[in-house]
Amino acid sequence: EVLSSIFVDAAIDSIAILPDDQRLVIAGYDGVVRIVDANTGITEREFYMLKHRRKLAMHTLYVSNDGNTVYAGASEHGFLIDLIENQVTEIKQTDDIIAKGDSKTVDFERVYLNSDGRSIWLPHANGNLWTYDTQTEQWHERTDTNKNGGFSYFKLSPNGKQIAFGGIEGQIKVAELETFEVIQEIQTGAEFPIVEMAWSPSGKYLLVANTEHDSFAITLGDEPAVQSVFEREWYIVGFSWLPKDSGVSLRTGSYGRILVDNPLLEGASFQLDGATIERIVFPRVVLTSDGKYAITSETDNVHVYDRKSGKVITTLIEDEGVGYIALSQDESKIAINGFGSGNQ
Repeated sequence: EVLSSIFVDAAIDSIAILPDDQRLVIAGYDGVVRIVDANTGITEREFYMLKHRRKLAMHTLYVSNDGNTVYAGASEHGFLIDLIENQVTEIKQTDDIIAKGDSKTVDFERVYLNSDGRSIWLPHANGNLWTYDTQTEQWHERTDTNKNGGFSYFKLSPNGKQIAFGGIEGQIKVAELETFEVIQEIQTGAEFPIVEMAWSPSGKYLLVANTEHDSFAITLGDEPAVQSVFEREWYIVGFSWLPKDSGVSLRTGSYGRILVDNPLLEGASFQLDGATIERIVFPRVVLTSDGKYAITSETDNVHVYDRKSGKVITTLIEDEGVGYIALSQDESKIAINGFGSGNQ
């Protein structure tokens, strides 16, 4: 059942749901971030990122846990939106950051907003981690990260206490977030830069992929174990874990989206109980917290799949241009944006 349709007079780049489950954050290609009532479709507020620029693709959108801070990132621009003070602040690059990197600009699409909204994390080309204090508006270089070797990728653990670094030579290092002291060092056996990484919800497992499309599943603990998984021909470009570590949603360059069992569980199959969803390009897959259903947005449709059988339970949108989808925190509503004759 479609509860409401929201029309925005601009192409939509990304969408997020505020913690109250009643409002959407919509980043438009026109460089405007809108706060929209999910029930009425009324735009409550508009924030203009660059007043003299009419087009700005903002593919990265984060909301802090308290719902007070929004981060919107384009390739060369990053913005913080204070929803309490109704202010937009552009994050300034410093000469130090530009001079110490291989490129002339910071890739603001690779920036992470910490869940408390107080800091931003940036993996830099010089092998260090830079953090931005949202209160003081100052950058800080964490040179202590480089003592463990240069890295090409990082991810924070689900509990926010540890950080995993993917190395430029294929190594994985897990460190305490406060001190950056390494507590585990793991060799994948393939000496190529890590370009993708995902913690499982429990924090027990890591999935990683490198530039040569090799994928590895790592069991963390006192005796870490590395297992080569998936097919290189699948060309893995993204991972998303299912709830309770039960499985993985793979975003591939060859087969679109594929849902598989957790490859580290005994008896796991790389098939979806005999009904893998393959060869359909899904811009987005949203999984319910119980792992029973997968909601997918295709080019023209939004379907709800039964995970075990792979069968379509219901179709929410049919034969209309569909972009991204987002599920509210209580899982009672789903937001869908389209790009047909109008954007909604």
